[in-house]
Amino acid sequence: REYAKDRVAFGKPIAHHQGLAFLIVEMNAALEGARILTQEAASRADQGRAFEVAAAQAFVEAAEQAAYIGPNALQILGGPGFMADLPVEKYMRECRALGLLYGGIDRAREDIGQTYLDCDLPIQLTEYEA
Repeated sequence: REYAKDRVAFGKPIAHHQGLAFLIVEMNAALEGARILTQEAASRADQGRAFEVAAAQAFVEAAEQAAYIGPNALQILGGPGFMADLPVEKYMRECRALGLLYGGIDRAREDIGQTYLDCDLPIQLTEYEA
């Protein structure tokens, strides 16, 4: 957010360009949604309530939003976003790995579906898991 206020393109800060401002707002909303789901799962665990489905939902949302936010953050930063001294470069590498944790997003979706539907669901391996 601060970078978008400071970086100037076409005579004004890039945060003042409507398209980029909308993108930053959407990225923030995506991040907050994942954060809320994660906090809900943690709260359930702290209270001794069933949290497995909430945790799986938080994982799926966080992995999907990381895959959305990361490339867009690089786009906003431009070339400097690829430099190792900025955290975005590290986040991009980590968000790719996040989607593969615990059997991947599809496995988490299968677990959620089995709980909701109370039946076994066959899982299709993605190209990354095969």
